Amino acid sequence: VWHDEDTKKAQKRIRKGELPKIDDKYLNSDDPVDLTLREAIDMCYVFDPKERAKAADVYSYLKKKLSELP
Repeated sequence: VWHDEDTKKAQKRIRKGELPKIDDKYLNSDDPVDLTLREAIDMCYVFDPKERAKAADVYSYLKKKLSELP
């Protein structure tokens, strides 16, 4: 995440197709919660709105995965 930038600068980066970096700690994790959240983030990190998952789809995915946790 771009903690050091104001909102307008961050929006410009996003419009250029840049996405905030996910910390390696989470990218390399095999924890089921981290994996689930990474997948949900990937569902949202699609630049084309027509191809991007709907909020309801992300919600359903997270709800399903939550029910699968021990």
